[in-house]
Amino acid sequence: MGHYTSRIRPKSEVSARLQLGRLAKLSPLAILGLCSLSCTSPLLPAPEHVQAQRLRDNPVAGSQGLGDPYFPELGNGGYQVEHYDLALDVDMETDQLDGTAKILAEVTTVAPLASFSLDFSGLIVQEVLIGEEPAKFTREANELLIEPATPLEAGAQFLATIRYTGRPLGMKAEGIPVDRIGWVRFDTGVLTLSEPNGSASWYPVNDHPLDKATYDFRITVDDPWVVAANGLLIDKSTKNGRSCFHFRASDPMASYLTTVNIGEFEIVKEEGPGGLPLTHYYPAGVSEATKAKFDVTPGQIEFYSKHFGPYPFECFGAVVSDEYLGGALETQTLPVYGRRGRRDSTIAHELAHQWFGNSVSPASWK
Repeated sequence: MGHYTSRIRPKSEVSARLQLGRLAKLSPLAILGLCSLSCTSPLLPAPEHVQAQRLRDNPVAGSQGLGDPYFPELGNGGYQVEHYDLALDVDMETDQLDGTAKILAEVTTVAPLASFSLDFSGLIVQEVLIGEEPAKFTREANELLIEPATPLEAGAQFLATIRYTGRPLGMKAEGIPVDRIGWVRFDTGVLTLSEPNGSASWYPVNDHPLDKATYDFRITVDDPWVVAANGLLIDKSTKNGRSCFHFRASDPMASYLTTVNIGEFEIVKEEGPGGLPLTHYYPAGVSEATKAKFDVTPGQIEFYSKHFGPYPFECFGAVVSDEYLGGALETQTLPVYGRRGRRDSTIAHELAHQWFGNSVSPASWK
């Protein structure tokens, strides 16, 4: 193709030659008249500083939805998230959640960003800040629309802080054979399984696998509840009968793979190949036979690492619910299993997803 395309004049050059041909037929006075109409030649693009000024003078709105073939309204345009810091205070008696989401992102538009959206459902937004400045916000279905006091410059980083409260109720799953996804409360605790659109039920998010980010989770609950989340537990502090569990997921993660689980867990720690930290969370009073199901994990990691390449994350483990979930989900570094989802083949399946689906992510849900 290169041999032929080298003979084709660019459209800009063809257009310029046509314009020159037309001008050649005009009288000198007519040409002078044309030139007097504008300080810029009609044959040349505006100077770079003029184009840049035009962009600055015409800020744009980020799109609501990324046009995914299956879920066109998921995700949002105009920015890319780099990091989420989620601080959630959970009252397990009333199911009340008080949250603060700090979202570090970068503008991806060529013009300033006048407004943008986050996927967010149900919970009450109390305040939105961009940096230290309050921002206007409105709700529209499952979208949180944010208008900064000043448009955000193209290519700039910004920090959005959203404070919110309420009782998360999960979301109706699209195309998935379960009643609810996202944050769901059971008698035995809380589960979050969010494929494909459930994350928006518990935090404001750019909810599409195209926008992966790193995460901090700071979850505060009453004792004796225990929290399990993606990544490494880097701190646990207790005060006045309440504990804050701080997990950090340092590898980019698609939003549907985030998980927070609250239960009266028994925690079992071991070491995988190469010293990989393995942490399993089991329901209180679980049988030894159930725990023994996960004895295959180190050998499976070693096997896959030989065939697929090194395990891609900094830790691994499992959360076993005492509820019937109809299956399991490959939530990053910490797959979640229901009471019937613990066969060797299921454990192997969710582990394989850490390479394919998690480390290598889908570009679209199709």
